[in-house]
Amino acid sequence: MPILTVKKERFWTLLGERLDDEELVNLLHDLALDVEEVSKEYFRVEYAPNRPDYSSPIGLARAAKGLLELEVGAPHYELQPSRTYIDVDPRLRNIRPYVVSAIIRGIKLDVDQLEEIITMQEDLHWILGRDRKKVAIGLHDLDAVKPPFHYIAVKGREARFTPLGYWREMTLEEILEKHEKGVQYAHIVKGKPYYPLIVDSRYEVLSFPPIINSTLTELSEETKNIFIEITG
Repeated sequence: MPILTVKKERFWTLLGERLDDEELVNLLHDLALDVEEVSKEYFRVEYAPNRPDYSSPIGLARAAKGLLELEVGAPHYELQPSRTYIDVDPRLRNIRPYVVSAIIRGIKLDVDQLEEIITMQEDLHWILGRDRKKVAIGLHDLDAVKPPFHYIAVKGREARFTPLGYWREMTLEEILEKHEKGVQYAHIVKGKPYYPLIVDSRYEVLSFPPIINSTLTELSEETKNIFIEITG
């Protein structure tokens, strides 16, 4: 079962009010959460995989506000028609054929929010993605690349890029053999005639799904626009 760690001050800000520890524990139990720990600074809860909205403090606070009748109803987001696209290489049909994407513009991120996003991403990989086998999520700094995007099929030594957590360019084969994430998830793509790769209009690499993203599009506190891609 996944476990979420939430800083109390962050939760109070999202909730819009403060609770003492007894009130907090009762609220968490009412939300069907198993309370692992409550400290002065944070609390840790275990949540069921059928509640992926609990994978972030924002989702947890939204559910709590509904239960406390502070704010009810589903949130509303305004969506605009896309001005970009991803074209898909037909050779991926029997390898990893599906890709969807979205763009979020005009955001502000701090260190804590970046940590929350990454934690949520990894939990969703496990909860919904069957440890990336069925679904993998990539988050990218949109301003580092140039749309439109291409989801292409390549051989293991045909492309190279600098993966997250590394200091030099590597071929896809090298990533699968030497990079921590490559070794961990190589079994998903090994033995396939091609490997999937997401590139921009200049063929700069964004992602080698479901293995690792490129350092080129790593999120930071300076990120203002995010490109999300989900493959499966």
